[in-house]
Order: sequence, then structure tokens, then C-alpha cells
Amino acid sequence: MLMVITCLLLYNKRQEEKEQARQIEALYNKLVAEELQQEEHQVDVVQEPYVYAPREDSYYDNLDLLARMIHCENSNEVDGEEACWETGSVIINRINDPDYPNTLEGVLHQPGQYDCIKMLYKEEPTDIEYEVAAELLNSGGVIPPEVTNAAEFEQGKVYDRKGKTIYCYKK
Repeated sequence: MLMVITCLLLYNKRQEEKEQARQIEALYNKLVAEELQQEEHQVDVVQEPYVYAPREDSYYDNLDLLARMIHCENSNEVDGEEACWETGSVIINRINDPDYPNTLEGVLHQPGQYDCIKMLYKEEPTDIEYEVAAELLNSGGVIPPEVTNAAEFEQGKVYDRKGKTIYCYKK
């Protein structure tokens, strides 16, 4: 009888160990899947980032932040990628303009400027938005540096219109 009880105890212990091993394997598989998903959004980085990149923030933080802002600002736009380039360029132009903060985070969190900042992490940016953000961080804006305004209303001399958004020169 003692032998039967010992065997049952050993069997139960092995079952518990197998269950723990299954749980660990499931957790490991989940972490690997998340890591692979994150790698899909990574973009090749040019060796020397554009000079305005803030020293205290990492390039990848800025890349993610800019891609997310481009996504938020253009979520309702019909002009897709072209609107992404212009929206991102306005942000880059502001960073380089002495009348605005000289960091990406400073520009985006400036009071009264970007209402969609509250929804920044609600959705994931697309691969195209990450690619546009990377190119803008590495090479600078694609519109004239004096174009620092984008809104659904005119804020100065109009540079371009994309959907509801009007891109304007600095006043």
C-alpha cells in the first residue's frame, strides 16, 4: 500500500511539473511572438541621424513617437502617404524653428497644438508611417522649412491642402 501511495505522489508531482513546463513554454512562445511583431515595425537606421534629434532621447523613441503622431494626425485623411509626409514635415519644421521647442516631445506636448496627443497609443502606426518617420528623422522635412502650421483652417499663407488639412507658412 505504501508503494502505491508513493507512486501516486510521484505521478502527481510529475503532472504538476509537466503543467508548469507547459505554462513556461506558453509564456516563452507569447514573448517570442511579441518580439517578432515588434521587429516587423523596425526600420533600417541611417548611421548619422539628422542634427536636430534631441540628445537626451533615443532615436527609436523618437521614431515611434513621430510615427504615432503621423498616424494620429492622418487617421481620417484620404491622401494617405502624401499627407503623412507633409504632417511629419510640419513637426520637423517646428523642431528646427526657434519659435517652438527644439525636441520632438516638446513640440508634440506644446499646449493647444496637437489634440490627438491623447490618443497617441490607441492604435499602432502602419509600416508606411514608420518608414516616413524614419526618413524624416534621417533627412529632414520634405516641404519648405517655413511651413509650420497644419489645421482644418487657414493659419497664414497656404502651402497645400490635403483632405481637411490646410498646411500654411509661418505667420
